[in-house]
Amino acid sequence: MLLIAPSTAGGLVPSVEMTVRLGCLFGVVFVIVGPYRTFEFDTPSGPTIMATPGAFYAATPNNRVVVKNPTAGNHVICGFRG
Repeated sequence: MLLIAPSTAGGLVPSVEMTVRLGCLFGVVFVIVGPYRTFEFDTPSGPTIMATPGAFYAATPNNRVVVKNPTAGNHVICGFRG
């Protein structure tokens, strides 16, 4: 939960300062919306509260650059497009 809010914000804004500010705002929204959805849909609280920021993260555009490591054959996230 601690990392999902700034990760979601990181895909939307270009600067670190705005990522921190928007990440804080997203954290507050997730804390309010998660328990509300738990009550509204009558589902277990833990999974529903964690699914809320996960859905927000999945819905945001991904601006991270993915570079393939030719020696290991795996992908590494290395930064933001600028």
